[in-house]
Parts: sequence; structure tokens; C-alpha cells
Amino acid sequence: MLKNSVIHRICNITVCRLTTATKRALVFACYLFLPASALANEHAHIHGHGQLLIAQDGSHWQLVFKFPAEDLLNIEHPAHNHENDSQTPTITSQFKTPSAVFSIAEGECTTAKSDLELPDIHHSDQHEDINLTYWLTCSEPLRQLTISVFDLTPSLDELEVQWVTANGQGRTELTPTIRELTL
Repeated sequence: MLKNSVIHRICNITVCRLTTATKRALVFACYLFLPASALANEHAHIHGHGQLLIAQDGSHWQLVFKFPAEDLLNIEHPAHNHENDSQTPTITSQFKTPSAVFSIAEGECTTAKSDLELPDIHHSDQHEDINLTYWLTCSEPLRQLTISVFDLTPSLDELEVQWVTANGQGRTELTPTIRELTL
């Protein structure tokens, strides 16, 4: 945790002395490294536990979801269960539309791009994760999100959320009963 707090302090001290445009770029860069270092210190693969990382760079937003494959595919070790191969197209179509995963309370946003990284279900004996990324362009800053991914993944009990926006940074946990996120 010491490594995380050092990075956090460096990011905050450096940001105080820069122009607005440079601050945004630096905050975005710090966002990229801080969660990665935090995740390196924690056990990242916990069944029923997902992660959401949110970053803002001006009108551009990135939302990165990470879930254990078991929570979406109902499999423990993908290489040993070929029955679930047919679920891949279903998952891909479900998550292609952001509204299946989250909704925005206010503001006009368009999805610039989305990406779904599925594990190679035939060549791994490891616990696998699924990564889902959305890139949004919004006319107004996001203020509140409702996370609806719990409806698609009944075994998901908790979603750890971290964010970095022009208004600051934060961390919280969402559950199937607590789905509202205020940034």
C-alpha cells in the first residue's frame, strides 16, 4: 500500500503546479498507473467480485470493467469446459450495448468504442478474467451512473469502483442492492 500512497502523492503534488490541459493529461496518466499498482498488491481474482475503473479526460471518458470469467460464463477453469463455448456470442452481444451494463442519469454521451476481452477458453488452466472497456464522449460531465451489470451476472456480489475525474478521485463499492454511483 505504501507504493500506492507514494504514487498518489506524486500525482497530486505535480498536478497542483500545471496548466489545466496538462493537469488533465497527467491525471489521466496517473489514473492508468495507480489502479494497476493497487491491483498488483491485491488478489485480483475473487469470485463474485468485479472491478470498475473510470477516467475522465475532458469530454472523453473510459470505463473499464473486470470480472472473473466464472461470474459471466459459469465456469471455473475454461480449458476443461467446452459446453460454455456457445455462451461467448451471447455475452458479446449483451455487453456490446452500454445500456445493458450501465446507464447515465444526465448528460448526452455517445459510445466511441467498446472492447470485450474474453479469455482463450481452450488453452488455459488459470482462473480467468473478462475485461470490458467503453470509451465515451460526453457533452456534459458524468455525475451519476446506475450500474445494471448485476442483472446480467447474478453471481456478482460486489463491484469495486475507482474513479479519477476533473472533480477529483474516489473509491466505493457497489452491490446488487446499491447500484447508484455519484462521481
